[in-house]
Amino acid sequence: MSSRRALVPCTVTCLSMMLGLASVALTLNGLYYWATWTILWCVLADKLDGSVARLLQASSPLGAQLDSMSDLISFGVAPAVLVFALATRQGGLTAGSPSGVLAALGCGFYTVAAAVRLARYNLAEHPAGERFFSGVPTTSGGAISGTALAIWFKYQLPESWLPYGVGLLVLLGVGMLSSLPVPKVVPRRHRAVNIFQMANVVAVYLCGILMVFPEYLFALVSGYIVFGTLYGLLSAGEQRAQAQE
Repeated sequence: MSSRRALVPCTVTCLSMMLGLASVALTLNGLYYWATWTILWCVLADKLDGSVARLLQASSPLGAQLDSMSDLISFGVAPAVLVFALATRQGGLTAGSPSGVLAALGCGFYTVAAAVRLARYNLAEHPAGERFFSGVPTTSGGAISGTALAIWFKYQLPESWLPYGVGLLVLLGVGMLSSLPVPKVVPRRHRAVNIFQMANVVAVYLCGILMVFPEYLFALVSGYIVFGTLYGLLSAGEQRAQAQE
């Protein structure tokens, strides 16, 4: 029965993987707007499979490995392909020029960083009650790059801004390779915080499904990374200070 239950979250994971491949296919066919939102749908599916696995108590080694491969495609490969295509096809860069080569290297670095981040996570031990990620999660990288592009499409911002997307990917790649403590979204001790988290989760799914308010989504995930990391650094500093006393 447990193996049958494990099929449910694994199916959701495979759906996320297929959405990531769909985003790449959409990019190759010039459907950049849909490729962008497909990456964001991958984010929703990625969060859903973990929730389903915990709800059904159906976590498995196979599911964990599938999740990593899905994340690499959806949040490591798809954003890099999309950003490079936009930068070279609409952003003024030429694929074979020095600037185009730099863009390719930057996007490639992002994909490699995502792969290293996922491999490092799989090799590490994760004790019960773990509260922080080590480095920016790949899902957050896909969410930030995807929402940034969704904002660009919504407001029809200048095409000359598109090459800056490569810089954003490089920054996210560095964050993935770092050891910055990024807090996990887990139940907290304070009821008000839990209500706030749940309300935002519901809002994120509604905005993602309806393809609206990318500004809110971008602000939410960026704020989570920036302020969450600051909180993690302060918490680590307090723990070191207490250990020295």
